[in-house]
Amino acid sequence: MQAIRISCKDSHLLLFSVVLLLICLLSPNSVSAQSSQDITSLKKQIDNLENGQQQIQKELEAIRKLLTPPERPIPTSLDLAPDDAPSRGQETAKIVIVEYFDYQCPFCSSFFDESMPQILHDYILTGKVKYIARDFPLAAAHPHALQAAEAAHCANDQGKFWPMHDALMGNSDALDRQNLSLYAKDVGLDVSLFDKCVDSGKYISKIEEEVKAGEKLGVDGTPVFFLGVTDASGQKIVSLRRFNGAISFPRLKEAIDKLLADQTLPVTPTPAH
Repeated sequence: MQAIRISCKDSHLLLFSVVLLLICLLSPNSVSAQSSQDITSLKKQIDNLENGQQQIQKELEAIRKLLTPPERPIPTSLDLAPDDAPSRGQETAKIVIVEYFDYQCPFCSSFFDESMPQILHDYILTGKVKYIARDFPLAAAHPHALQAAEAAHCANDQGKFWPMHDALMGNSDALDRQNLSLYAKDVGLDVSLFDKCVDSGKYISKIEEEVKAGEKLGVDGTPVFFLGVTDASGQKIVSLRRFNGAISFPRLKEAIDKLLADQTLPVTPTPAH
C-alpha cells in the first residue's frame, strides 16, 4: 500500500483552495471566458479530490485496525499447581500476584524500581500477599532476556534466585554474557558452577514452558500481572484481575486492599526473602 500523508491542516487548505478557485472561475467577469470544457474538467478534478480523500480515510482506518490489538478475555482462574516458579511472601497468603516479566524489558524495570519496593514492604513481607515471578522473555526484541532468565534459575540452584533476580533487574541494560558472571560473583555464587549451568542451556525448556503457559493466558507482552485470591484448594487463583504495563503502586494498592477487605483470615508476618 502506498503511504499517503495528509493532515487536518492540509485537507482544510485544499478545500479552501478549491472554493477560492470556484469563486474566481464563476465570477461574472470570468464566466464568459471559460468554456464548458474547462468547467467540466474542473468538476472532474474536484471529484477526483473527493475520491482521493475517501480513499485516504479508508486506508487510515485499515492502519488503525492493524495497530489496535484485539481485546483478550481475562481468564476466570489461573492454575498454581504444579508451580515451581520462584515466589516471595508467605506460602499460605490468600492474595497472589503473578507477574510475567522480561529481564530486558524497560517497563518491567520501571515497575521493579518504582512500585515493587512498596509492594514488597507493605504486602509481601507482611504476609498479606504472595508474589510469583514467571518468565516471559521477548527474545525477538530483547536478545539477552532468555539467557538472563537462565542465569536467575542457575543462581536458584545455589539458593540465590532473588539476589540474582534483583541484580539483573537493576541492570536491565547490561545483560550480556560477561556481565552475568560478574553479577553472579557479586551475589556470592560459585561462578564456575554458575557458568557451567548457564552455558549448558539447562533451563531453556523450563523457560519456554512458562512462555507457552503465559501465551495460553493471553500474555503477549511484558509486564503482565494477574492478581487474585486462592480458592479453597489453594491450587488456583480466582477473582482474577489483569494489569498490563508498569502499573503504579497506588493503582495496585487499591486493587489489593479491595481483595484484602473481603478476606477474614488472620495474616502472619513472614521473614524477608
